[in-house]
Amino acid sequence: MLNKAFEYPMNFDETSDYIIGGLLWFVSMLFVIPYVVAYGYLIKVLRTTIDGSEKPPSFSDISVSEMIMDGLKFCGIYVIYVLPPTIIYGVLLNYEVLPESILITLLWFVMVIVNYIVMASILVYANNTFKDAFKPSLLKPILLSKEYLKATLILFAIGLIIGIVTFIVIFILLFIPIVGWLMLIFIGLISPVLIFCYSLFRFRLYGLAYEEILNK
Repeated sequence: MLNKAFEYPMNFDETSDYIIGGLLWFVSMLFVIPYVVAYGYLIKVLRTTIDGSEKPPSFSDISVSEMIMDGLKFCGIYVIYVLPPTIIYGVLLNYEVLPESILITLLWFVMVIVNYIVMASILVYANNTFKDAFKPSLLKPILLSKEYLKATLILFAIGLIIGIVTFIVIFILLFIPIVGWLMLIFIGLISPVLIFCYSLFRFRLYGLAYEEILNK
């Protein structure tokens, strides 16, 4: 499962898909609609993975309207899960029911659980309908599976490693005049493509985990 996920971002037939993906991820950091389109594309990654495809979907084979609709539903699922605990946190903070430090800790713990459920709902939606994304009968097999837990832990560990390595590299390069600064500029230029490839890896891994769950 892990090897397939690592190889996946390298399986595009056209180099143009990397360019489009990188540009899309760059623009999505600045504007809302490209962000929606980007996550709509990742829903397509989940669908094709679940269907058994070994290659990422080409941007030329997906309509923008399809990606927008899927992206909006992705955001809708996220908001439906995240909004209630956020509102409760705001109310408790406003009325000073508990010390702020305890509330922040509780919110962090709740959001970890919520995000764990959110991704499971996204997987269900990718293979079914928007309404199905909230059905306990479809969520339970995912949430209680070792495959989904394994994928989540792997991604957490990789994300942590990437974060630490990135911090160290940037810190070192900042103290190397000219050459280090030029390398930082280069890293900044290619970072949208790297983030795009990591997103492909992340959603591919979850898709493969879900595929294994469905095939049990």
